[in-house]
Amino acid sequence: MSILAEAAAGVASGELLKAILETIDKAVMFKPTLEGLRSTLSRIAPAMKDIEQLNIKLGHPKEELESLIRQMKEGTELVYKCSQFRKLNCLAKVHYQRRLEALQESLLRFFHLDMIAYAVRDLRRSYFILEEIIDRPSPQLVHLPILFLCFAIRILSPLM
Repeated sequence: MSILAEAAAGVASGELLKAILETIDKAVMFKPTLEGLRSTLSRIAPAMKDIEQLNIKLGHPKEELESLIRQMKEGTELVYKCSQFRKLNCLAKVHYQRRLEALQESLLRFFHLDMIAYAVRDLRRSYFILEEIIDRPSPQLVHLPILFLCFAIRILSPLM
């Protein structure tokens, strides 16, 4: 798996955020929606970098993030198109407003559904590996169940 391919999500989120910041004052008709998108991206962009780095280290398939990367690239083009509209074109405004709202919903859906599923998978995989380690008798591993419990509490506490 190429590091450049995996870094695409971070680049795509940065490009979309840049497009929004450049467009937000030009496309006054879309300002509230663009501000919502900016807020969403500002929250997920830092996590994207960590997710990409961990995906590389853990050998996860790049397909996990491909839909997100595609959405962000399409979103960047959409945001730039929104900056070119005149106030008189009401039909186009409605069309592009709906597309911007759909973009935000798809980004939120990705993080609410896909990323939670990936997190549960990774946690279960860690638990399975830990169970295998515990099953091997070793005097150094006496305190391992306690360490796992501390690890699980630390991981799950932000979700509670």
